[in-house]
Amino acid sequence: MKLSCDNITLDVFIRCLVYNDLKVLGDCPDEELREIWERLYEEYAELSGNKAYSNTVSLIQRISVLEAKLQLAVIGINDMDMLNRLGYKGEINSLTGKIQKDALILQQKQKELEQVSSEKRQLKEADFTAWIVQVSKYMGYRIDRKKITVSEFIEMNKQMEKEMESLRKHGRGKKMV
Repeated sequence: MKLSCDNITLDVFIRCLVYNDLKVLGDCPDEELREIWERLYEEYAELSGNKAYSNTVSLIQRISVLEAKLQLAVIGINDMDMLNRLGYKGEINSLTGKIQKDALILQQKQKELEQVSSEKRQLKEADFTAWIVQVSKYMGYRIDRKKITVSEFIEMNKQMEKEMESLRKHGRGKKMV
């Protein structure tokens, strides 16, 4: 069975995210477990609408493209046709300038990624416990993180957020703590 947010429990997800305990995902080689986890986390970010994650992925993709382009430019420095296909058109002096410009952009994007990575607050189990309690309070019953799937929990949270926003707009809402 392929693991997804529809069929793993919130408890398993929390153990992977907070403790990096990927063995709870199954009996597979470490590399395969990392790939499964990356897929699950990407699905989670998409389902929950996590914009910070999307921006980080976009930044990583931009860095990868620049790295590949620069590597090919260095390899193909004597092949003007290849350089033209990469977008480096012109005389060799201007090509060198364009390559250096891309190298500077690459360094800038790498620094941005480092900054974003260092700013991310590491989630703790207590953060999830507080979140589960808040959603449980909204739903009117205790949510068991060993039984609820990640997808179900995200959907409950979205419903709670929608209702809270609606109440705030109409001036009748009180903030949930």
